[in-house]
Amino acid sequence: MISNAKKTYLFPGQGAQYIGMGKDFYENSAGARRLYDKANDVLGFDLADICFNGRQEDLDRTSLCQPAILVTSLAIIESFKELGDSGNECFAVAGLSLGEYTALVFAGAIKFEDAIRLVHNRGLYMEEACQESPGGMLTIIGLDNEAVENICDDVQWAGAISPANYNYPGQVVVSGEINAIKEAEKRAMERGAKMVIPLNVNGAFHSHLMDSASKKLEEELRSISISKAEIPVATNVDGNYICEPDEIRDSLIKQLTSPVLWCHSLENMIKDGVEEFYGVGPGRTMVGIMKKVNRKKKINSIDKFGAFRYN
Repeated sequence: MISNAKKTYLFPGQGAQYIGMGKDFYENSAGARRLYDKANDVLGFDLADICFNGRQEDLDRTSLCQPAILVTSLAIIESFKELGDSGNECFAVAGLSLGEYTALVFAGAIKFEDAIRLVHNRGLYMEEACQESPGGMLTIIGLDNEAVENICDDVQWAGAISPANYNYPGQVVVSGEINAIKEAEKRAMERGAKMVIPLNVNGAFHSHLMDSASKKLEEELRSISISKAEIPVATNVDGNYICEPDEIRDSLIKQLTSPVLWCHSLENMIKDGVEEFYGVGPGRTMVGIMKKVNRKKKINSIDKFGAFRYN
């Protein structure tokens, strides 16, 4: 992996989880085992067993999959270190939604133990917000950003709805109240979308329906110590790099109710000369999105012990 080219690690968010993820790292890396064991101690339950041997419907719970994905992604990093790659040569790092917490741990801004508590509680608060304000999410493929934004404006009469994820050119995810999501689905198809995909969630993540979760999370974020990041982190809320503790805290507070500008983050890193992109964590979401943004860059998925996938 050592290269003179600028590189970045990209960490996945919720939705990347699957039963068995990380098990090969746990079995082959002492550092990975230490992380899973430490997470079990912090949480008070066996997260490793849920990841390796549990039921998919349990792992899919927001309060469980978020710490599970964070630990699995960092366990992969620990195995790198045992092979002599610290990752310190990264130009910058980024994470999709939940993955931003993983990126901040990797960058030395948040302690692992604090991050585990934060993302578990973040998941619990999001579950509570879903019960208080039911909603949904819809992926719209084949329309540009302005067209999707116009659809959201046009269906406000049916309920609150807004863009939640700008993933790559031609794919935007929207969040909102159920009736508004249904109307947006109809409008998108009428206006030429190639595909619309309702997501299997019961809440409107990255929208103002998460206000109650954001307020609860803010209290916790203000109670923990955040250090200056050793590596710049491209944030979800504006796609720009941050390092300072106050910037990090404010970004994470805003993140739950703001759209994820993932495409902007990737485009900024490309503009700054990053040539190698490594999706580090379960699943292949990071690689799939990056291919849509720029196929000419070196793109790698790293989710199996001792092997890279070159794409």
